[in-house]
Amino acid sequence: MKNKIKSYLPQISLALIIISLLILSHALVSKILEYKRSPAKLPKKQDSNSFITDTTYADTTFERELRGVWMSRFDYTKNLETHNPDSMKEYIKNTFQKMKRANFNTIFFQVRGNGDAYYKSNFEPWGKLLTGKLGQDPGWDPLAYAIKKAREYGFRIHAWINVFPAWRGKSKPIKTDPVHPYYAHPEWVVHNSNGKKMERNNSYISFSPGNPEVQDYLLKVINNLVSQYDIDGLHLDYIRYPGQGEYSKDSVSIKRFNSQQGNPLNLDWDDWQRKQVTIFVSKVYNLLEQNYSNTILSAATIGDYYGQQWDGYNNVFQDARRWMEINKIDLIVPMLYTPTREDSTGFCDYVQEWNDFKKSDCHIAAGLGDYKLNWGDILNQIGYIRRTNLSGCVFFASSTLSNQNYISLNEGKFKHPAKPLLYSQKGDTNLPTPKNFQIKSNSTKLILHWDKPNRASIKHIILYGSKRSPLNIHNPKNIIAILSPDTKKFEMQRALINKRIYTITFLSRTGRESHPAPLMNLNSTNLP
Repeated sequence: MKNKIKSYLPQISLALIIISLLILSHALVSKILEYKRSPAKLPKKQDSNSFITDTTYADTTFERELRGVWMSRFDYTKNLETHNPDSMKEYIKNTFQKMKRANFNTIFFQVRGNGDAYYKSNFEPWGKLLTGKLGQDPGWDPLAYAIKKAREYGFRIHAWINVFPAWRGKSKPIKTDPVHPYYAHPEWVVHNSNGKKMERNNSYISFSPGNPEVQDYLLKVINNLVSQYDIDGLHLDYIRYPGQGEYSKDSVSIKRFNSQQGNPLNLDWDDWQRKQVTIFVSKVYNLLEQNYSNTILSAATIGDYYGQQWDGYNNVFQDARRWMEINKIDLIVPMLYTPTREDSTGFCDYVQEWNDFKKSDCHIAAGLGDYKLNWGDILNQIGYIRRTNLSGCVFFASSTLSNQNYISLNEGKFKHPAKPLLYSQKGDTNLPTPKNFQIKSNSTKLILHWDKPNRASIKHIILYGSKRSPLNIHNPKNIIAILSPDTKKFEMQRALINKRIYTITFLSRTGRESHPAPLMNLNSTNLP
C-alpha cells in the first residue's frame, strides 16, 4: 500500500502546486478587478477635523460640468400668448426653480433677436414681443429680472444675443427711439451673388459681417450691454453669414476684398469671408478682456464644423476651430440637434469631430435638441458626452423641457449638483477664505452662518457636508447647496440632518474656488 501511495506522490505534488497557483491567480485577479473598480486611491487616515483638497484622492466624476438651458425671447414672451409682465416673470421664476431642483447650473438668456433689445439699450429699441409694439417700454427689464433670479438660485447667467440678424418680417420696422438699426442703415444688409440685397421675409435678414461699420456698431451695442449688467458671460448666436454660401456680395465687401488694405493676405473669397467673422469674434473677445476681464465669451455654432452637407466652415463661413486656435473664445456650444444613429452621420460623429479639436483652454459643450428628439435618446447622448472630453451640455429649449424631463434628470443624470466650469486662464487667482463659519441651533433647526464675502468677483457660496471625516470637497455628493453670494446663513431641519461635518467655499465668476472654511464637526457630544 505504501509503495502504491509513493507511486502517486509526483501526481499529488503536481496537483497541489496547480491548486496553489489557481488560488494565487484568483487572488491576483480579484485585486486587479478591485483596483479597476476603485477610481481613486484611498487617503491615509486623517484626524476628525480634516478635508480633502488634493484631487489625487478625490472622486472627481462630474465635479465640474456645464448643465445649461437656452431660454429664448420666444420662450418667455410669445409662447405665453400674453404681454403681461407678471406672467413673463412668473415663467422665468418657475423655470429657474425647476432647473434648480434638477441641478442645472447655467442659463443662456436671450436679450437680442434682430436689432431689438430685451434689456435697457442705449442703441436699440425694446423688442416687439414684450408689448406688441416695437420700441414700447414694457415697464420692466427682462435681463435685470433674470439676473436677480439667477443669483438667488445660484446659477451662472450668459446674455445671449443674435449677432448679425438685422430684422425679421416682411414689413420694415417702424420709427422708434432709439432708432432700429435696419431702419437707419438698410444699406448694411447682405447681398447675393448677383449683387441684389437680401429681401425681407418671415425669417431673418442679416447685416454684412464684411462691413466695418456693421462691426463697429455691434461692438457699441455689446459694450453698452456688458457695462450695464452683472452677467457672467456673453453668448453669441448667428455669428455667421446667412444662407448656403451665396452672401454677401455687397459693394463694401467687394471693394475691401479687392484692395490691399482690406485683403492684405490676398485670400480667396471664402477664406476672406471666414476671416471677417473671425475678426469680429476677436474684437469682441478683446473688448471683454480689456474692460470686463472676468466675463466669459461663448458662442453657439453649427453642429457640423466641416462636412459634406450644411456645415459651419463651408456654408456660413464660421471657422470656430480657428477661434480656439488663436484663443479668442472661452466656450463653444455646437448645436448637435441630431439623433444618435449608426446608419449615417449622427450625433456621435459630430461629438467626436469637436472632441478632436479640444486642445486649448476653450471649453466645448454639446447643444442638445430636446425640442425634437426622443427623451431616451437625449439621456443616451448625455452619457456619450461624459465618455469624451466635452465639458457638458446645453438644452434647447426651456419651453420644451417638460416637468417629467426635469424629474428624470434630477433622479438620474443630474442626481447630484455640479460646480460650474473653471476658466483657468481668467479671473482671480487668490480668493479669500470664508470667515466666521459657525453653527447655531434652536429646538427645530440647525443654522449655519458666515460672513458675507466683500469681493465683487465672488458669485457663489458652496456648502458642503459629509457623514464622516475626511470631507471631500471634490465629490459632488457632498455638495449640500450652491448659494447666492448675498447669502449669510443656511437652515436645516434637525430631524433631517444626516451630515456630521460641514464647510463652505467661495466660487468666483470664472469658476475658481477658495480654500474651505475651517470645518464644523458635529459629534454626538456637541450636537446642539
